[in-house]
Amino acid sequence: MRQQAKELTKVGLLTVAETARRARVATRTVYAWIDSAKLDVVTVGDHTYVREGSLARYLGKEAAEALGLTYSEK
Repeated sequence: MRQQAKELTKVGLLTVAETARRARVATRTVYAWIDSAKLDVVTVGDHTYVREGSLARYLGKEAAEALGLTYSEK
């Protein structure tokens, strides 16, 4: 499972837990952002993945760069 998570990160998809860790918030907060459509997600079966670029855009350029996320206006 760990290898699969690394592969997903390479293509810009983060688990909810990884999203929370990178944004320095609780997983509950990430789920709230998802429920309010603030983050773009991909669902595969029962698993939800957050697009890294979506997280970066939501946090804003300065915060995203400070957290090591790649920021893009797209």
